[in-house]
Amino acid sequence: MGEPIKAVDMVRSIREAHYAEIKDLSPEEKIRFFREKARALHSELENLRSFRRTGSYSGASTIPSQAHGTLAARGIMKAIIEVARRDSVFQSAARQVADARKGRTPDFRLSFESARSLFAELTPARLDLLDTLRRVGPCSIYALAKAAERNYSNVHTDVSRLEELGLIERSEEGAVSVPFDSVEILVPLAQLA
Repeated sequence: MGEPIKAVDMVRSIREAHYAEIKDLSPEEKIRFFREKARALHSELENLRSFRRTGSYSGASTIPSQAHGTLAARGIMKAIIEVARRDSVFQSAARQVADARKGRTPDFRLSFESARSLFAELTPARLDLLDTLRRVGPCSIYALAKAAERNYSNVHTDVSRLEELGLIERSEEGAVSVPFDSVEILVPLAQLA
């Protein structure tokens, strides 16, 4: 499962990395500083997601030339869905940006605060729909509903939610597809004290 996150060490490393910039700031200014850093990181992550869909990257830094074409077309990306604390999103985003800058394909990560919220969003029917869509390939929602042998209205609702979560993409022509070769769901068990 990997190492447990050490929150105190993480906070110290963040504080030390930006100490010179924040040492004379008030608590409100420090919060504003870190919110701006988070916004910038979020913006870069959105640019990476756009690159995955379109092949064009509009971030401040550049993605190396070997990473041309959409990531979905290259077919080497996986989705990692996990139960993780809210603050771990920054670590995950930083890891994705660093991988992209090094020319590595960043994995798509989707985090939920609890197993209950994860499985409320990723129901067995939605997971089956992802599997069917990956097997069938890009198609209309109507064709997907027929392939899955499900009601069109329910499939449309599920596709819309999976698209919001980033697990399904829709082309300009309206065809939906799964841009991942695999999906991993990680649910850590309680740690012993």
